[in-house]
Amino acid sequence: MNPVAAIAHFLAVVIGVGGAFFLMGGLASDLPDADEAPGVAIPEEEIEGGGDEASLYRPGPLSTAIFQLEEQKGDDVEYVYLTLTPSSLEVSEETVDGGIEPSFLSVGEPGRVIAALGRERPEVTADGVRQMDLVATAEGPVWFVQLDGTDPKIESPLSYVVPYGSERFEAGGPPDPLVR
Repeated sequence: MNPVAAIAHFLAVVIGVGGAFFLMGGLASDLPDADEAPGVAIPEEEIEGGGDEASLYRPGPLSTAIFQLEEQKGDDVEYVYLTLTPSSLEVSEETVDGGIEPSFLSVGEPGRVIAALGRERPEVTADGVRQMDLVATAEGPVWFVQLDGTDPKIESPLSYVVPYGSERFEAGGPPDPLVR
């Protein structure tokens, strides 16, 4: 047997395996450190407000963000809080049974909640919503919607509590989170 052929095969295997590890490192998604809270952020300069086509208040971008969030920590993880802004989706570091699973969130729900508020308060639009928190409570998930207090068209009250999937809302502070 020719030793050159054996050496060439050995080198081909080493280069092939090394190349595979190099390529996989470049193709694999970057996962956050285990001690970091998972989240997705779009650079704020790319979004002009809650009404922007790229806003996470819209179903398409929100769907993509939920998928990316679940890639970071996996499916079936339930959190106490889910925080949504036009440019970010974050979850609390606390996990809890009976909490909020990001895939549970209907991607049309933020727009529906904003539209419900806008029917009663026409000055409220997606651009006037600073942040929406979905909070796990003993009565089920509840939205805590915070309006932009710097917008002169929007007067007090600047925060509302809306039960998930409901058209009802009331002015108020953040609901008590589910603690188990």
